[in-house]
Amino acid sequence: AAGGAGAGAGGLVAPMGRQHQPEFFEVWLVDQGLRNCVSRTAFEVVVDAGAFRLVARGGNTLTVDGVPIAGVGACAPLTSGSEVAFTYSGPGQSGMFLLLRFMPGAGAGVGAPAPSSSPQQVASTFSSPERPA
Repeated sequence: AAGGAGAGAGGLVAPMGRQHQPEFFEVWLVDQGLRNCVSRTAFEVVVDAGAFRLVARGGNTLTVDGVPIAGVGACAPLTSGSEVAFTYSGPGQSGMFLLLRFMPGAGAGVGAPAPSSSPQQVASTFSSPERPA
């Protein structure tokens, strides 16, 4: 499952990316070319005082609930049902190649993870609601 997560200065930190959840990304993105477009550590989910936030860590272009996250270190709040999209743009085309939905507590039952929840439970709170065409 998820690895490399731990408690940081801002609370519990769970890294997300193809290095940390390779089995998830292999299922979500069957095409290795697309999978390689996901940074090894694309973002972190930080839990602090019961609040969740996404912190961008890779070179991926991300959106949270349709709002672009600009650059490494940029943050966005996460709430239950927040959608994190991996997007691309190129000459004459742009779009989304992976959409994840944040569901706190999904790996541990109902409700948000308690402060004592394991990093694996926090990192497993994303699901892929749809497979891009």
